[in-house]
Parts: sequence; C-alpha cells; structure tokens
Amino acid sequence: MTDTVPCRELRLGIVLYGGVSLAIYMAGITEELHALLRASRDRASSTPPPAKAPDPAPTSAIYRDLLDELAEKTVDLRVVVDTIAGSSAGGLNGAVLGRAIATGGGVRHMNGFWIDKADIANLKDDPEEGAGWLYRTLGRPILNRFMGNLPPQISHGWLIDHLAAFLRGGDGTRTPLDGRKFIRLIGEALNGIGRSTAHLLPDGQRLDLFLTRSDLHGWPRFLPIDAGLHDGRQQERRFPHVMRFETRGGLTGDFDDIFALTYACRSTASFPIAFAPLRSSDVAEELSAHDGLADFHNRHLGEHILAGDDRMTGDDWGSRAQMADGGLHDNKPFGPVIDAIGDKPARRQVIRLIAYVEPTPEQEVPIPDEARFAGGALIGRLYDHFRYEPILDDLEAVAERNRVAQELKLLEAETLQAAQAFRAASPDAPAHSFAPACVLPYDRACRQSAAALLAGLINGALGLPYPSRQANLIRRLARLYVTGNPGAPAAAAFPRQDRRRRFLVRQANRLYASASDRATVDAFKSVLTDLAEIRPVIDMTGTGIAFDPTALDDMLIDRTTGPGRASFAVLNAAGQTALDRALAAATSAADRLAGALDVTVADIPPGPVATALQAADSLFDLVDLVTAPEMIRHRIEEPQEARIVRISPIDCRSTRDVVGQALGDEFGAFAGFLSRDARVHDILLGRLNGAERLLDMILDAAGLEGDAAHRVKAAYRTRLFNAIADDLITIVDKTGGLGDPATRLLRRLGLLA
Repeated sequence: MTDTVPCRELRLGIVLYGGVSLAIYMAGITEELHALLRASRDRASSTPPPAKAPDPAPTSAIYRDLLDELAEKTVDLRVVVDTIAGSSAGGLNGAVLGRAIATGGGVRHMNGFWIDKADIANLKDDPEEGAGWLYRTLGRPILNRFMGNLPPQISHGWLIDHLAAFLRGGDGTRTPLDGRKFIRLIGEALNGIGRSTAHLLPDGQRLDLFLTRSDLHGWPRFLPIDAGLHDGRQQERRFPHVMRFETRGGLTGDFDDIFALTYACRSTASFPIAFAPLRSSDVAEELSAHDGLADFHNRHLGEHILAGDDRMTGDDWGSRAQMADGGLHDNKPFGPVIDAIGDKPARRQVIRLIAYVEPTPEQEVPIPDEARFAGGALIGRLYDHFRYEPILDDLEAVAERNRVAQELKLLEAETLQAAQAFRAASPDAPAHSFAPACVLPYDRACRQSAAALLAGLINGALGLPYPSRQANLIRRLARLYVTGNPGAPAAAAFPRQDRRRRFLVRQANRLYASASDRATVDAFKSVLTDLAEIRPVIDMTGTGIAFDPTALDDMLIDRTTGPGRASFAVLNAAGQTALDRALAAATSAADRLAGALDVTVADIPPGPVATALQAADSLFDLVDLVTAPEMIRHRIEEPQEARIVRISPIDCRSTRDVVGQALGDEFGAFAGFLSRDARVHDILLGRLNGAERLLDMILDAAGLEGDAAHRVKAAYRTRLFNAIADDLITIVDKTGGLGDPATRLLRRLGLLA
C-alpha cells in the first residue's frame, strides 16, 4: 500500500426479510457475504488466520484476488458488515452471519442444515390425538376445495388431525411443525459456527444484530397524555419486539450466548400455527439451561420485567411472554439498521450501503382480477397480505435522512467558510458575536442534549428500556434537573466535545480528495476513532435505587405538581443522588475527551494536513454555535449518507434471463421445506446472486466504471460462478446430487456440460 492508493471501507448494513423457506435462498447469499468478509479480513490482518479457523467457501480466495488487484490499481478496500437486521426466515440467517462475524467461526455447515435437515419430514410433528369421524368427513372436501393437491410429504389425514387438535384447544405445544426439535436444530447450528481468534471485525468496531419477534399478549407502555384530563394509569400494549445483540471486534459479546441466540431465532421464525408460540422455558427445557433464566429475562425481556406491579411480578410477566413470528409486525426490518448506522466511527474513508435481500421482488404489478375473491382465492389473497409488507416508507425514511445529512454538511461547510472570514476580520471577537441569533437556540439545544445524556446514563445503568414508564419518569426528572440546577448544563460539555471529535473526522474526510498524505489523515482518524471509547459511565449497583410501582404511577399522573426534584422519593432516598452522579460522570468524561483531542490535534505531523485540521479545530466553537441546534433537532449525530442496494434474482443480469425466481416461493413459500431439489436450487441461486451483487458493490466502491469495470466484473464473475458450481456439486454429491432444477440452472449458465 502507498499513499497514492486511497484506503476506503465499504461498510454494509444488511436487512434480511422474512419469507418462510426462502430462508434457503438467503442462506446462499449470506455464505458469499461471509466468504467476502473473510477475504477482506485476511488481507487486512498482519498475521495469517489461526490453524483452527474454519475454512470459508472457495470463493473467498477469488474475492481476495479481486481486492488485491483493486489495491494495485485504484483503492485499498476493506469490506465490513457492522449492522444486521433480520425477521423470521431472515432472522435465522442474520443470527448465523452475525455470530460468524463476531466469533471468527464458519458457516459452511449450514449447507447441510438447510439441504438435509430443513425438510418437513424432519420438522413435522404428530397431533395430540387423531381426528374423529366428523372432522375427517368434513375436512377432506374442505381441504380439497381450498388447497387442492398436496405434496407427497403432507397427507390430508395429517392436516385434518392437526386441524382437529387446533380447534379442540389443547396445551398449544403440538402443532404441525415440531418447535421443540426446531430449537435443538437451531442450537446445533449455532454451536457449529465455532470460534477462532480471527474475528471478522476491525478491532474496536461494533457489530449490531437486531432480530424481530411478536409478543402475542403485548407489554405495557406509558402514554404521556395530559394528566390533568385523565384519571389513573394511561397505557397501551406493544406487540412488536426486537432483540439486540452487540459486540466489538476483539471483545467477547452477546454472540457467545447460545441460549439467547437460539431463543431469538426460534421466536422470530415461529410461523403462526405452523409452530407453537415460544416461551423462554421452552428453550431452557430443550437446551437444559434453566439456571440462567433470570439473567436472560433481565437482558432480553427488560420491558416485561418492568411491567411488574401489584398484580404480578416482572419475572412472572417475562416467563409468561409468548413470542411468535417477527414477520407479523415487521417483516422487513429497515428501522433498526437506519437507527444504528449513524453512530459508527471510522478509521478510514467510508462508503456506506444498506443492502437488503428480496427473494421475490415485483417488477410489474399485475392487473386486478375481474372476478370477486371467494373461497380459496380469498384465503390465498389474505395470506398474501400477511406476507406482503411495502418498504416505500422505509426507503423514503433513508432518503429523508440522506437529504437532511446533505443539508447539514452543506450548512457546516458554509458556516466554516464564514467563520474563517469572521476570524480573519475579528481575531479576538467573542464567539457569540459571530451569530447572535443562534445563541439562544444553541443554549436550549445544549440543555436538551444535557438532559438526554443524564437520563440516558441513569436509564442505561438501571437497565430501563426507553418506552418504559420508569424511563419516562427519569427523562422528565432530568429535564427539570437541568432547568433548575445552575450547574447541570455542564453536562452539555461532553456532547459538545463529542461533536468536536466528529467535526474533526469530517474535516479529515474532506482532505481525502486533495491531500497526497493520506496516511497522515488515516492515522489521525484512527486516533479519533479510539477516542470514541471515552464515554461517561455510572454504576448504580449497591445504591439501593428501586421503584415503588404504586408511587411511580401516582407520580406520573399527579395533576397538581407533576414530577419535580422532590419526586426522587419515588426511587427512595438514594435516588436523589442519581442525577448528581450522572452529572459528575459526564463532566469528568468531557474533561478527558477535551484533553485528548487537544493532544491529538497538536501532535499531527507538520505539513498541509496539520495546517488544515488545526485551523478547522480553532473555528469549531463558531461552527458549533450554528450547526449544533440543527443536528440536535434532527437527532443526527453524524451526517453520513447511506445508499440502498437490493440483492434479488432480477438484479443479477447473469441469471435473471434463465431463471424466474427462487423455488421456495411456491406453495405459500413453504415449497423449500417440501423438496430437496428446490433447496439445492435455491442455495445455488442465492450464492450466484450474492456473488454478482457483491461484485457490483465492490467495483462501485472502488470507483471503477465503464469498460474497465465491465472487464473486471466479467472475469471475476466467471471465476466466482465456476467456483460456486464446483463447490455445490462437491457438497451435494454424497447426499443425493444436484437434482433437476439446479442441474438445469447450471446448464443454462454454461457451468455444467
């Protein structure tokens, strides 16, 4: 690597949809993603992978060749996945990919999981008792009318028996598919990923995994409506739920918790009626892990634990929670990715993409049917509604965030230019004279950020989820504390220093376009990335802070005074010190960060980079006066844009003309569980589609265009496709061969004689 070759990071956020047996198509894509990440990590590491590191797919060596060639010609590219969100079928694949990234494990064993074990013959359960003559007499013509011919693995009698058991009631654990066996299979698959010291994250980089699920009963959220016009507690139930797993490169994190990951996978993929709803005790029984349930409830069912009151303890509430498929409410979970990507520091220039996997995209909406929907057609259309979730609002949310980010960057650039002129004309003028109209908005915004910081510290230390009534009370008390305590606004010093750090990162990014000394820019950004670890932290253990549910509810609905400083009696005597402790922690962290930034800026090696960055730092006070209120108002800490890319059969030019769609989409998206041939075909198609789209993303991030990009893509696509074909043939050769669909696909692509 030389200074003449820029260093960039292609940073991916991955969204994996629900889709029942389309999980198998997604598994092919995640295998190629893993192969690319392994290649990129191996290039960036100064030491070879450990001997015990699981082997990646053969395509990994080809991705490495591509990255090596690009490093010689255009850009030294590091590819990183730092955010994953999955629902239902996508949740399973997201958990596998996330654990493999975090632990340095492998995903190759998942081919056998999907091809050999994901068959309905392995998953189906027997009903509690057979149906009587009435059910059999009525059931058969009804099934014939609405479902027609059934696959050979499913008999009319088996379906009728389950229908009878469902209508009779029972204990809810016996369903068409065996959820207990599914738990064991998931646990085995996650354990099979393994661990090595060669994780796939840059040191210190955070990985977030979000898996959706649906709480069938719901947990309460406090409604902050006018207390003077309402009596009693005002609440609503929330059914969508998200489990979050987090780790940082080189550190042990949530991805070693097989119990929690298994619970998350099994609950997000609890397709209604096919699988029984899930309780934590179900997973504990299958994995023999009863001892850690209390810790698990506190970590992943915090909302339920805080729902406890004089009617039921929170732990009982968490134990009773029954989780169903994440796709019921959020089948295409863009939201968590959008929220998470803006707070990830970078050591080098970053290109940010959000890649979502869509196995069955629509190119052209069919015209409406002439006939009225009735009978089986009506049921089919209702089922389509259940599975279909539009994403326009999510894409527009990303577009709007990008628009605001662009405006904020433009505002910062224009303000910086104006600040340079102001200081040149008035070297000793006070900062507030630069933009007098911004002084009051700036003061209000700083108080707002101070209150949010203090409340966040306390709520985080106490483990209070944002929507809980306890966290709501802390936020209200924090706002009053900042308003009434003359020293409290000092808490705004830490957000201000953190904005200064981010400001310097952005100024360093501007130098990539013109500075020849990129190594100095990268080194400076690397130190700033490390400084992101300086955060205020408080510890509430041993303080005796606790919530009296009755007093808490009275406090939230007090008509006369509302929550004030005296309201800390709700917490108990120790609670009065909570905000003072948070303020001290925030002030200390601000001092440490300010000192570290001063040293970092002063230590830049002399030259054009140092001159530019030191000059920008000297103007930060003026720029922040104008830009901070807008950043705080929009809740954007880092105005970074994210582009959207789709991975689907129709986006891959090499395959879209020879294959229509993943075969798993047939029979209500259950077809993959009914046919081994369909599963082999869909893994193959997913790997081919994944490889081609990853090529597109890599070449785009490298800035390669036109004929040069076309030649490189054609050469590497041929190599990747041949390697994928040979690899899959080797995998399935001992267990039944390719099957007709995959064979036809390979022949159409010229990959098989």
